[in-house]
Amino acid sequence: MWYNGGMDISDTISLVLAGLTFLGIIIALGLGIWSIRETRNLQRIQYRENFLDNISDWLSDISEGSARYNLKNISDTQQAFANAENAKLHWNIVAGNLLNEDLRLKNKGLDLVRCFKNEEDPLPKEIKILLKILASLSKIHDKYRQDFLGLPDNFTNVLTLLNKQRAEEKKAEKKLTVSIKKIRNQVSKLRYAKTFL
Repeated sequence: MWYNGGMDISDTISLVLAGLTFLGIIIALGLGIWSIRETRNLQRIQYRENFLDNISDWLSDISEGSARYNLKNISDTQQAFANAENAKLHWNIVAGNLLNEDLRLKNKGLDLVRCFKNEEDPLPKEIKILLKILASLSKIHDKYRQDFLGLPDNFTNVLTLLNKQRAEEKKAEKKLTVSIKKIRNQVSKLRYAKTFL
């Protein structure tokens, strides 16, 4: 009896199993690469959404900032305080708090602008305009913070200075409102953009 040097059934089975193992490795490698790409894509989308949410939160903080300290009627100052000295100190502290809040919001805005690849895109440009308006509000609050301390102790002087401060704030706040609306429109457009950072 002579021996056939060809393959028998066990060799065929081994070859099929080796081929299936190799195919399994290739499929697993493909799934791994696909999974990594999908994970990165999801991370990019999540980062973009978080970034846009941070901008929206920042805009809300700006909108709420000065409204927190406003009395409905400036003449309420006389009723709220026992004497002019207390009113002066109160409005000095309020102006200081507003100044600190302006500076905090300005720094947060600068951080947001730095996140963009191109600072010449429409959204970072609008944020820079808003930062200039915040800087002007900071100057107003700093000026009146100092002016309240130098006033003589009578309610007329306090109310006059408070009216001047409110008039200057209202001018800046009108610009602020327009700028905030423009930025919110940009943010809502970018929610559907594929990439912008």
